[in-house]
Amino acid sequence: MTKTFTYLNFVLLLVLGGVCVVQWSREKDYGAQITALARTSDIQQSRIAEQTDELRRTSEDLDGFRTAVANLKSQADEQVGQIREQKAQIFTLEHERERLSKQLTQWQQSLAEHRAAIATRDENIKTLLGQRDQILAANKDAAEKANQAVVAYNELASKYEDVVTRYNTLATQYKTEREAAQAPRSN
Repeated sequence: MTKTFTYLNFVLLLVLGGVCVVQWSREKDYGAQITALARTSDIQQSRIAEQTDELRRTSEDLDGFRTAVANLKSQADEQVGQIREQKAQIFTLEHERERLSKQLTQWQQSLAEHRAAIATRDENIKTLLGQRDQILAANKDAAEKANQAVVAYNELASKYEDVVTRYNTLATQYKTEREAAQAPRSN
């Protein structure tokens, strides 16, 4: 059963490690995406600034100015749309990052609880091993006392057998002497 828990603990630790690695790589990817989107936003803002400068230069030429304004307006609209999309992506990525951070916190909490449970289990095992050693010592003492009792019993049995042998010898001798003593009387 301990082997099963050990394997289960090992598998759970591997799964937890895998989840942490996946989460870490996701956060890294999201961070890279946020950075890339921020760079793109900066580039586009610098383009807008350049286009604004160009608009000022072309204001001298009214016909060119109208054409440039139309082009700049369409480009600005496109860029504003792209900026909105990028901001939406940034918001989504930040939301995902918060969710993953919460999930990481939950996993860390679960890992801490798991470690506490393992520590409790180990303490219980140590307690049980101590109790087992006490029981073994008590059984050893009881076995030694039982062996001493058997030795004492064997000595008593040997003495009893010796007494019975002597009694039988005396009884036989008494019977023989009595028969011998009664035999002359009958004669």
